[in-house]
Amino acid sequence: MGTPLLGENLLAQIEISSALTTIACQGDLTLQTGRTLEISRTKNCNHPFYRNAGYTASFTIELEVPMHATHTALRNADQAQAPVNIALVSAITGAPTWTGPGYVVLQQLTFPTEGPATWEVGFAWVDDPTYALVA
Repeated sequence: MGTPLLGENLLAQIEISSALTTIACQGDLTLQTGRTLEISRTKNCNHPFYRNAGYTASFTIELEVPMHATHTALRNADQAQAPVNIALVSAITGAPTWTGPGYVVLQQLTFPTEGPATWEVGFAWVDDPTYALVA
């Protein structure tokens, strides 16, 4: 029996100065493969097929003052609207990783009355990301 993969062990990274760097102060992360299975129906047959919208990920970050270098890199990538190297990685042997060029979008910014400000971050890979297991 294996060890459960905990969400806290899967971290998002962005390229800074040619090196993938773990993004500071991350919250929960969701990865979507973008694949759905559908069925086309006619009068006398059914045809199952896949739709593939592509891989995306979303997570929140808690903001700090002054802004952390990785948060600045996210903002710059969002403003540039050009692909950068992004990744979801774990340091645990046998855990999955997803890496490759993709877009960054900074979405909803929340300023609660209590607690830290948060920013919702979205990743969208240009092609399917490279999938590998940590050796």
